[in-house]
Amino acid sequence: MKFLSKLNSQTLVITEDQTIIKEKYTVKNRGVSPDGRLWIDRIIDGKIYYRLDEKSLKIYCTEYRDQAVKKLHFHATDAYINPFQVQRGYNWHKKGYRNEYISYQIFSDEERQRILHDTEKINTVLYNKALMEQRQNCCKFGYMALNLNAKKIFEDVDMLLVDVYDTFEQKISVGQYEIPPQLLKIIRKSTNLIPINSNLVDHFLSLLDSFSHHTLHKYYETPTEMYEKNKDILWQFLDTQIGQVHKIVRSLESKKIPYQYFDLDTDSYKDVFGFKLDLPRDYTSHVFTWKDHMDRHAELEKIAKEYISLRNVTTMKL
Repeated sequence: MKFLSKLNSQTLVITEDQTIIKEKYTVKNRGVSPDGRLWIDRIIDGKIYYRLDEKSLKIYCTEYRDQAVKKLHFHATDAYINPFQVQRGYNWHKKGYRNEYISYQIFSDEERQRILHDTEKINTVLYNKALMEQRQNCCKFGYMALNLNAKKIFEDVDMLLVDVYDTFEQKISVGQYEIPPQLLKIIRKSTNLIPINSNLVDHFLSLLDSFSHHTLHKYYETPTEMYEKNKDILWQFLDTQIGQVHKIVRSLESKKIPYQYFDLDTDSYKDVFGFKLDLPRDYTSHVFTWKDHMDRHAELEKIAKEYISLRNVTTMKL
């Protein structure tokens, strides 16, 4: 979805836990690289919205612009079937999880704000460092702050990708979360799509392939090793993945938000989203890396089929 939105010069919003990123893409040219990957010559006009003080309702907005020629290059964040595709050592997962990027803060709050509000420093090394630090000092948006700023943030947007659904549902009291009313109005007027896969074996196999990434590298074991050691952990992991879909559906229905399912395996991206330019459906698939590793593929396929049979899964729909 990100690639298609960029390719078609759209305005894209991605929600994160404590920041909301809004990027307007202007594509000047497109082509295909010698390795078969698409590239775009694009300009990004971006905004990052964040809140710094829980005692204040103020939402800050930092703007940036970036122009470059970039490949629409997909590679797995993590993979068991072919671990070499993630460009890490084969046994990297055996070393345990640790933060790969340790960020040292060099600016005070006052210095950081001064740099971020100096338009002449946009896209400089100084500005980008201050922006990175700023994103580490944010607090949650909160019900009132998000309600007051919903129109400014979410209107005039082509594509909204909700990586963290909790960005919408804000805490209003102990154990009670609601979508702010101004944001709720915008969502109800939108076309809300819930992605599902009808090819269940391939879907669960792909989740197992990236088991380590999806579990934040909590376990040293590969999925096949975990299957032998404690397969219930794998079942709970897969339960959680399909449970997230059901959780969102229930939330939308309870709030009278219209929605429809979008089958990633069979539905037309061009017809549903109105894209002028399309991508091959398997452009972001791991399948191209499995060619010489079908023994490992068969191992995960067997586990995926066992899970589907055990849970009697026939559809991802609620």
